[in-house]
Amino acid sequence: MELNWNKFNGLKVHLILKNNYEYNGVIQAVNDCGNGLIFLELLDKFGKIVVFATGEIKFIEVKE
Repeated sequence: MELNWNKFNGLKVHLILKNNYEYNGVIQAVNDCGNGLIFLELLDKFGKIVVFATGEIKFIEVKE
């Protein structure tokens, strides 16, 4: 089952990547490049934009 990544747009999340980096922040954009390649833009707690492919995400949860 494919996850609908657009539902995370604008939400505050905590996520862990496969390289064990952890991020907390707000998803600013979901960019579907086609062929299953989807990038998320996250504004982290330090005010920096971080971009990564959804295939690199090991864990994601929505924070309140």
